[in-house]
Amino acid sequence: MSHYDSPVPKVISDNPKMMKFRRRVLNSRKMNETPTYRKVKVGGYFLMAFSVVYTVLFADWGDREHCYSGVRRYYYKKRREFFSLSENDKQGTISELIL
Repeated sequence: MSHYDSPVPKVISDNPKMMKFRRRVLNSRKMNETPTYRKVKVGGYFLMAFSVVYTVLFADWGDREHCYSGVRRYYYKKRREFFSLSENDKQGTISELIL
């Protein structure tokens, strides 16, 4: 039994404004998401994720050690490894790398 099917107290049924409010609040169709609401919701999730990544990796927290220092060191280390050549790659030629 949902709230919408429950008996209405006399105090509420006598007041038209309260009945109108009750109908609007308990309207099951109101719970359906519109496409616009869905887009705004997904956009909010992306904005939240971007804010977290920016705060952890790029925001300026000064020169002293802070709670994100370990994550930043790991990120910059992995980024340096990805964008640089190892010693074996530097000594080899392009033809050796392809084969």
